[in-house]
Amino acid sequence: MLSVTVNRVNIKYETRGAGEAVALVHLSLYADSYAPLMDQPALVGYRLIRYHRRGDAGSSRTAGPVTIADQATDLARLLDILGVERAYVAGHSYGGLIATPLTLTRPDLVGPSCLWSQRYGSYPEDQPVGTWAGGWLWVSRSTRRVTALEPPTAS
Repeated sequence: MLSVTVNRVNIKYETRGAGEAVALVHLSLYADSYAPLMDQPALVGYRLIRYHRRGDAGSSRTAGPVTIADQATDLARLLDILGVERAYVAGHSYGGLIATPLTLTRPDLVGPSCLWSQRYGSYPEDQPVGTWAGGWLWVSRSTRRVTALEPPTAS
């Protein structure tokens, strides 16, 4: 993996392919969860970007608490450094929690997103977030509102 300094933190990252950018934001406990996708033939037409979040795997740690907003800012800066103008974002679990404030604070940078297996709760900044089993999260870039949608019930 390559390294870049983002917000005074050394972040490890990898890119593959060319085309529309796809930022892959990993879950909490497994920084390499997206590694198997990097060589998938179906994704050849995309520029895949995976990274190790601040404090994970080879990326450096910082003293004190790190907020979800800090990590969203790290991702935005990484994409800026890599020259990405707009990216699809895939966020799994904790990665989805990072993708949500990124969408709210940088709607210019975030294209369609896929966020799954997020926990239910709220950000320290009291921004609503969450999904539940079978539920979906809708983020409106125009109003910057996050709406939880109930899954259809079986009849």
